[in-house]
Amino acid sequence: MSHLKKLVYVSQSRLAAAEAERAVADIVALATPRNDRLEIGGALMFTGHRFAQWLEGPAANVDLLMRSIAADVRHRDIQIVVDCAVELRSFSGWGLAFGGRSLVVDRHLKAALNSGWAFADGDAARRLERLMIELAHAQWPGRTGVGAALAAAPVTG
Repeated sequence: MSHLKKLVYVSQSRLAAAEAERAVADIVALATPRNDRLEIGGALMFTGHRFAQWLEGPAANVDLLMRSIAADVRHRDIQIVVDCAVELRSFSGWGLAFGGRSLVVDRHLKAALNSGWAFADGDAARRLERLMIELAHAQWPGRTGVGAALAAAPVTG
């Protein structure tokens, strides 16, 4: 049995505004079947300025994918905020949840990155995780398999 791993990162976009929507659509189109092959699930948030991505799956596959993501020139200043073993998936059955650009997401990520959310603090990382799950629920009401691992996790702050 493979050990499961969860990795969440945030980064700054290098995409020019005029090309961002198409470039992110290309990312999602390529990532979805690749994630399925690698047995990786998760979510991607893009604000026009920032990315946040949640990856979960077999540890070796998550590490392989993260090396590829880290080498991608479409973003910079990658900050890994969660990197741990997990027993349950939070995005079970999802290759890649993505809802498009959002001003709400931008507001939350901007607050997370530019204010008191020091990600070394576990509460800040949990707030970001909770935000990603809540946005997935809001984007796809009734879709199952989201948030099982965080359902009972308290969020402070």
